[in-house]
Amino acid sequence: DHLDLHSFPTRRSSDLNNQPASFREPLGERHPLQLDGFFNSQLGLALGCYTHDTVAQHHFLRMGKDERGGAWAVEYPRRDLAPGVTFNVTETELAVLEGDWCALFGAYKDWLATWYQPPAVKPWWERTFAFMGINSHFDAIPAPRDRGNVQPAIDLMRKYTGYCDYIHMFGPFSSQEYGDWGDYNHYNETVGGLEYFRANIQRAQAEGIGVGTYQDGYLSCPAGELAGQYAEAWAMKRADGSLNWVPEYKAFNECPYIEDWREHLASVYTRLQQDFGMKGMYIDEIGATDGRWLCEAKDHGHNGWEIPYQGEVLLAERIREAVGPDISLYSEYPPAEVMRQPLDGSFTYQALWGLDQRALSPHYVDLPRFAFPAFKQFHIIHYVAYRAGNWWPVKFPFFNGESYYLGPGLPGYDPPALALQTRAVQVLCEHRDAFSSSDVEPLVPTLQAGVFANAFRAPKERVWTLYNDTGRTARGPLLAVPHVKGATYTNGWTGEALEPRLENGNALLELELAPKAVSCVVQKLP
Repeated sequence: DHLDLHSFPTRRSSDLNNQPASFREPLGERHPLQLDGFFNSQLGLALGCYTHDTVAQHHFLRMGKDERGGAWAVEYPRRDLAPGVTFNVTETELAVLEGDWCALFGAYKDWLATWYQPPAVKPWWERTFAFMGINSHFDAIPAPRDRGNVQPAIDLMRKYTGYCDYIHMFGPFSSQEYGDWGDYNHYNETVGGLEYFRANIQRAQAEGIGVGTYQDGYLSCPAGELAGQYAEAWAMKRADGSLNWVPEYKAFNECPYIEDWREHLASVYTRLQQDFGMKGMYIDEIGATDGRWLCEAKDHGHNGWEIPYQGEVLLAERIREAVGPDISLYSEYPPAEVMRQPLDGSFTYQALWGLDQRALSPHYVDLPRFAFPAFKQFHIIHYVAYRAGNWWPVKFPFFNGESYYLGPGLPGYDPPALALQTRAVQVLCEHRDAFSSSDVEPLVPTLQAGVFANAFRAPKERVWTLYNDTGRTARGPLLAVPHVKGATYTNGWTGEALEPRLENGNALLELELAPKAVSCVVQKLP
């Protein structure tokens, strides 16, 4: 029965559907897990389609399904091979399993446990849910001492959400004379001086608010005082030998396979950490590995047509070595598995860019969040104020128990957008134990079709987020959860107490959930 043949490609929104579709995705932000497959509910069987890259060998994953059945293939970029040289493809596994997509996901996690080494645990980072990004570029804030002052952003975040865990600063070291990228210095011109900026950062962090600054993994300006003279020598090249110059940034894209570029950035991160003691540090533009950054140089020590996945890993590993295990490093894009070893998290555009997959992902689950629960993802939905309905994707990070990238535009949100956004942040912060737990489970069973749920379990509380994808209000019993004697239940979104009906060791929880709305149930344990 081909209608019951479900495909399961782990793209941005983790498609899980029996509809015809076809994909070609690069390993990276667009396809971050080496996990695909098919399953047939009537047979109770699943076919897992896995690649097993552990060394950052870039490849593409093809998958399709139509009335004839399903197809899956691995594709490698073209390579330059000298006579007698061999190319070893990534190990591929096809596994027949009993069960459905859960069996596919379970086998993937079993493989991951055989080799994946996460960075050092940072509880403060995993418990960060009230995250604000501010534009500290000289175009936005001309005065250096204003650029180096984080207190207004802290006050704004607290005013609108009641919480502030982290301030991310974009462009604090951008220089009108030396350019935006490469140096990350000239403190008197950029952030009001070393001592002034350090004092502001340390004051915030003494209150338990992390501060992180912006640096880029690719861009370097030839106007730079420290690295500008090497900007051309380190630049990525096109097929005709021309350098990868980015006019709007007045900078070159540097090749991460060049050791001197990696060493320069490592020295930058080391200096910034020594000067200011930030708890977090950002590496912009890395993690996507989708071909937008491409080097065709013949003398950089890589293939002649290289999407630099391995180069980015080498860069991230070198920066990690430079700053040590206690600093949170985060990238712009959620990367594939190997890159998640030196990094602690990333921004993500999944809630916005996944919209084109809504027909195949009605649940909107972000499966990498559940495969890597300690890897923090901060959702960027829009860079403009949320108004006139553009805010409806805000519900999906909450459903997945994830964080948001909020900005100083909060006062410009319209009332429905502000109510949804602030309540989502508040609930995440009120239940940090559960949402920062590693005991998480996607798409647990619910009692009504079209209502989806995720589980987050901590020693003293358990939280189930809910999303109603139907066009009608869901009423009555929506969820059955294992009951614990003495446990109490609340609607975590509204704060209302819930009185469950106990049946066969389960608590049947009744609540009302509007069309396309989110909510959550909280079980407090005795």
